Amino acid sequence: AEVPSLLIATALVDQGLDKRWVLAGCACGCGFATAGCAFVSSRGLVTAVLASSYFFAVSAWASLYVITPEAYPPTCRSTASGLARIWSNVGSMLTAPLGAWLLEKAVWAPLLTYAGGFLGLVLVATRLRPAPPSAVPSLKVAAFVAEGVGGEVAV
Repeated sequence: AEVPSLLIATALVDQGLDKRWVLAGCACGCGFATAGCAFVSSRGLVTAVLASSYFFAVSAWASLYVITPEAYPPTCRSTASGLARIWSNVGSMLTAPLGAWLLEKAVWAPLLTYAGGFLGLVLVATRLRPAPPSAVPSLKVAAFVAEGVGGEVAV
């Protein structure tokens, strides 16, 4: 499911579809597929729903990796990446106890909670905007900095 999802996400972006909407569509697909796990009971259907969830998740992350450099100016991209990594680790630590606690309530509770998280990503994805051109350093500035440290800039 990984290679086809990457190819489809790439094809959609290459066809001119806005990357934010590719991300939003994939996050919706992943959210609905995860929620679907709560409502299926046969082994075959569970496998199909989980495979579709993985398909959409891979496409969503691929789209996010393409959007992120455009959404943040270079001056704050490394800080934003570091903060995202920290919160990703916090989320990973909280997932197991939260999932266990929700699973005690009902089998469908953790699935719908995680599906809601993917659907929340849709709200974030539709709000991302490219960094303004003034936030991107010009090639002249890059050349000046490279010359100052004895380097060259390939154009």
